[in-house]
Amino acid sequence: MKLRKYEFARVLGARSLQIASGAYILVEPEEDTALKLAYKEIVENKVPLKPVRRREG
Repeated sequence: MKLRKYEFARVLGARSLQIASGAYILVEPEEDTALKLAYKEIVENKVPLKPVRRREG
């Protein structure tokens, strides 16, 4: 599932907060900030978070 821009921002923020709090990192930790690590996880489709889309109508 391709993330929309607001979903991407929400997942990026949530995952970077988890990484900063000590969560397990799913990619090689080459970067130094939690935000960069979370971005890399999303780009490589390794992030364990998925948004819930509700259908209206």
